[in-house]
Amino acid sequence: MIRVRSAAALCASLLVRGTALVAQGSAAKPNAAESPCATFPATADTSAEIVHLWVLRADPNGLPLGAHAGAQWNTTLGLVAQGLRVHFAPPTALPILVDRSTQFTHAWADSLRDFAVPDLGAHVEFTLHKDGRITDPKITDPSRAPVIDTLLVHGLERASGAPELRDLLVDVERDSARLVLKVTNKGPWDPSAPVAPFFRVLLPRYRFQEVVPSRKNLKPLYPPQFRQAHISGDVVLSFVVDSTGGVDLSTVQVVRTAYRQLVAAVVREMPRWRFQPATANGCPVRQRVEQTFNFTIGNP
Repeated sequence: MIRVRSAAALCASLLVRGTALVAQGSAAKPNAAESPCATFPATADTSAEIVHLWVLRADPNGLPLGAHAGAQWNTTLGLVAQGLRVHFAPPTALPILVDRSTQFTHAWADSLRDFAVPDLGAHVEFTLHKDGRITDPKITDPSRAPVIDTLLVHGLERASGAPELRDLLVDVERDSARLVLKVTNKGPWDPSAPVAPFFRVLLPRYRFQEVVPSRKNLKPLYPPQFRQAHISGDVVLSFVVDSTGGVDLSTVQVVRTAYRQLVAAVVREMPRWRFQPATANGCPVRQRVEQTFNFTIGNP
């Protein structure tokens, strides 16, 4: 994910220690001629969030397959998440820089649905072997808090070869499987999702407004070969809408699909889409959204 950092875009730098939040800096006052959001507004509000470890299969392009993995895989992946959890130490300090490039997610509590907190999400792709070895870890989506990326890589190194990770891939024909480890405070969760609680933290909380798609956004074109063969299907994609209202194509993830060709049809259209960006305390920010696309015979 591209992170925009500049001296002019200084915002609140926060340090989270256990359940205590301590302000580390403050935003400079903007000049009268500058936009009120030239520096991001600080907030004294906080929300207690639970950070989870989530393990998913990776497709050949390294994208998480999400719910498309199937019930049997979800059981296996849940065991992998639990096996990894014991090798990960929660951070003792969590520095976070909050600015207009920060990606936000809804606060955990249903009573706070009008509020959002920084999304700490990170993705690390790795290969798990049947003998429990872990090889080739690669950060594919860095966290807003770099210390989390370091914890993930070191944790995978410690977990490699652990007894609790052996023989978990009994139903896999090959000797190994490419997986994606996510660390995220995004919720609420599907009870069947293969997740393991990681740590609890207080995060700065902002009043939040969701992204709104433009009515001018065109629907993806139905692949002619699928229409002729009367093949229908759904695609569920997750992607980030940046603070300018465009789709960040480097963040696209496949949540569910039966046909990769339908995913390609959606992605081809994305560069032309526009959105009214999400706002946190009135300032435009990034937001990850999930959208379903239906390809059904009879629909235009």
